[in-house]
Amino acid sequence: MSRITIMQVAQAAGVSPTAVSLAINGKPGISDETRKRILGIVKQMDFIPNENSRRLLSNRTGNIAVLMDQDSSLLDQFFYSELNTQLIRECEDHQYNVIYSVVSIDDGGAVNIPKVIRTRDIDGIIIIGYLDPLIIQQIQAYGYPIIILDNYLPSAHVSSVIFDYQSAAQLATEYLVKKGHRSIGYIGSDISSGKIQYFGQQTFKGFKEVLSKHQLSIPASWIQISATNEETAREAMDFIFVSSELPTAVLCSGDIYAIGAMRSIKAHGLFVPGDISVIGIDDILLSRYIEPALTTVRVDRQSMAAMAITAMCNRIEAKSKLDQMLCTSHQLIERDSVKELTETSG
Repeated sequence: MSRITIMQVAQAAGVSPTAVSLAINGKPGISDETRKRILGIVKQMDFIPNENSRRLLSNRTGNIAVLMDQDSSLLDQFFYSELNTQLIRECEDHQYNVIYSVVSIDDGGAVNIPKVIRTRDIDGIIIIGYLDPLIIQQIQAYGYPIIILDNYLPSAHVSSVIFDYQSAAQLATEYLVKKGHRSIGYIGSDISSGKIQYFGQQTFKGFKEVLSKHQLSIPASWIQISATNEETAREAMDFIFVSSELPTAVLCSGDIYAIGAMRSIKAHGLFVPGDISVIGIDDILLSRYIEPALTTVRVDRQSMAAMAITAMCNRIEAKSKLDQMLCTSHQLIERDSVKELTETSG
């Protein structure tokens, strides 16, 4: 079957090819009635516009670049794999293509800017997670709209969509308290680290606020903020085991950290949740398949992706101003890794 041309659509609608092009691209110059009639015929004839012609008319490529740090952690890879799926769906709904790329700084300190940016074959850039400020600064020189997803760098002067990790940590800690736990440890990231400073600060802040609310005091050794992956989280739990007394539960600021903590607990001959309960934040796919299945706070990746793509389209099409958006949608997912304590239990 031969491809329908814009000339055939114009003939069927009784208008010029220019009028068809104006209708398809949402441009002024024709009446609303004519536009509605043309778009109805476009749909009826299943006409697909020539993308190159569309680009010339709109002065846009129809492409959005999604950048990640080449050296992203395992935690990031698990979390962002599901987020990327949502980004693709949202871009399709907004009729944009997604171009994925990684960016890095070489041993000589030079930023390796992806070719798709240098050749200006995109309309905007979404940065997922952390990127070195030097990289962001050099990318900004190209003049694209930029939105940082799941991180906040106020010094970069770019829009951002961030998840409410503080509230998620509060929800997880309150859940442990509700289950009777008063001796609660914490495993998270270094809050002074540039890469994960926002994420680490917010989860730890939420944890501390709930402890303060319930007037709970815990040993300093139960707070471990050196985790960056599953292995270092396991080591962090090992440090907690050095304490003279053990917590009855541990909040981990990421599911991959919780998995590492559970490995440590089992290696010390104890059981989850029989001896120590564990809760995470993220709800990565792996969390439901480990043994025991992990109780966690689910991050709404769909809402995050929708907010990012909608904001990006607004920046591209309407030149909207910088903004910081907070995704507050999250949900406690109860599985098998948290034990309810009674007055006579541990």
